[in-house]
Amino acid sequence: MTSQSILSRLIELTCNVSDAFTTVLYVAQSDQRTLALREHWSMSSHINPDSIVAIGQGPIGQVARDKRSWHEEFKEGTIPELPQYSQLEEVKGVLAVPVIAQGLEGVLVIDTKEHFGFSTKQQKIIKSIAEQMAWHLSRERSALSPSEETGLINFPEVVEWCRSLSEVEDRSALADRLVQVPETVAECDAVAVVWFTAEEGRVQRFRGWEQELRALRIEYGKGFVGSSAKNGKPFLMRSTSDRKVIVFSEKEEHEPMGSLLSVPIIIREQLHGMIVVGTDKPYGLSSRDQNAWTLISAFTANALKCAEIQTQWEYDKNLCQVTGIPNHRFLSTYLSAVEAEIFREGHTVHILTALMKNLHIIYSQYGVETGDLFLKQVISILAQAVSSQKYIFKYTESSVVMVLMDIDAEEARSLRTRLRQIFTQEPFMIENEPMEAQVSLGLSFHPADGDNLNSLIGVSLARASSN
Repeated sequence: MTSQSILSRLIELTCNVSDAFTTVLYVAQSDQRTLALREHWSMSSHINPDSIVAIGQGPIGQVARDKRSWHEEFKEGTIPELPQYSQLEEVKGVLAVPVIAQGLEGVLVIDTKEHFGFSTKQQKIIKSIAEQMAWHLSRERSALSPSEETGLINFPEVVEWCRSLSEVEDRSALADRLVQVPETVAECDAVAVVWFTAEEGRVQRFRGWEQELRALRIEYGKGFVGSSAKNGKPFLMRSTSDRKVIVFSEKEEHEPMGSLLSVPIIIREQLHGMIVVGTDKPYGLSSRDQNAWTLISAFTANALKCAEIQTQWEYDKNLCQVTGIPNHRFLSTYLSAVEAEIFREGHTVHILTALMKNLHIIYSQYGVETGDLFLKQVISILAQAVSSQKYIFKYTESSVVMVLMDIDAEEARSLRTRLRQIFTQEPFMIENEPMEAQVSLGLSFHPADGDNLNSLIGVSLARASSN
């Protein structure tokens, strides 16, 4: 996969996690004075593909100069002219993130018409994607340098194969790819891929070793691999001199490898794994092999990070971005499992729905941060009001569903009355600002109002809407 296609995938991933109207990547030019639009994805018909931004000028240029993110929410009449458009687009919010490796690589700009801002969680994910873009742009520049600087005669072949690692979607498939490295990239007789946790390492895949390695427990600081893992640096033993070297564990069977190399897989200074290479003959591995496998481990770390971002995105789709509780998507996806957990013999089930009728007004009048605080406070009150087992879901933009278990109908009615008093007696205080909580409550009972979760939620939501 080429660098350009990888950047396109990262742009698309950014759009998915941010509900973006437009996402553009500006890349720093060689003179380090201007940024040029390199990649984009947009629903606008007014994109300016030839857009150039001077570093230090305008919000995007200032992000490049200061290397600090810029986040702005716009009201009517305050929307500035954005350089990526040939005419004004009425966006509600913009986030610009610097793309930095050893130095400035560019600026990632996202705007949206769906909401006024980007949640903290979205910003963290976007910044992580920007780091991956920076890595690719940095490697792209390095690949243009003469191969003699790396000490690798087959440098183009190594880089081309390394790029294919980005196509892999999980650790298991990545380990499979690593142990099948072609001879044109790296010659060796044995390869093993080890994944580490905080406590120990385990071999995921291997080839060329005669014994079964996956049962071995690899400890930090012990053996050839464990010592390399503890130090976080490659270890090269060009010749074992027929010594009995403990490679993985003291419990392993001795295999007379003539030359050994271990290279760490590191992401943000944290060890994730090791690549272990061996040859039958002494002096079968050299510093050039170490350079090649170090480059492979760097691409491996990037592939792992991309897979983690994708996994996190898939997980976050099922959670409310503001409160972190499961959302309607989660309920739809795992409905059967949730019902199996809820409708158990001997357990009572009631559904309480809280409909926040003025939530959209609070967001529009006071802004995103205040609206988020209001939403969190409502959910906190609901959660703390019930001590028995419960499940809470963000059902719609303005409603929260709470499954009440192991309380009778009279207790459920009493809870609804108590919550009504809480929401109506005194205004909420958010950042010393009093706010009225127009929260309407609806209650449904199983089995009188329905025999499945969707029916019970529908009844309770209708009752909340009519109150």
